[in-house]
Amino acid sequence: MQSLVEKVTNSHLDIGGFSGVMIIPLNGCSSCITISSKFASENAKELKNVLFLFTEIRSTKELKVRFNLEPNNQNIIFDTENFIKESKLDFGSVGIYTLQNGNIIDKQILNLKSISQSLNVFKSKMTY
Repeated sequence: MQSLVEKVTNSHLDIGGFSGVMIIPLNGCSSCITISSKFASENAKELKNVLFLFTEIRSTKELKVRFNLEPNNQNIIFDTENFIKESKLDFGSVGIYTLQNGNIIDKQILNLKSISQSLNVFKSKMTY
């Protein structure tokens, strides 16, 4: 098993309390970014056990205006320093990780064909 905590060693994140992490790079498939950002906006309050991490950010304005997203120091993070890219967890596409005790037990890199279904499955897994 791979420890997500180890992968993000140089970051200021404490992910120990999360059951899942969704990494959304904003430099990729625009449809995937739109769907994933909308999912984060609509579900962040309900899914407090999921960390929504936005990376490869050119400007936070679109996230704030278009999706009504604000970093809240709880489960929405804007990685403006691109530290997650250095951790090798950013694959250029939206990635969802299921965690147990800080370890990755499931990882899925999403593509446009499967993104809506994958996000619904992820949400049902993270809702207890």
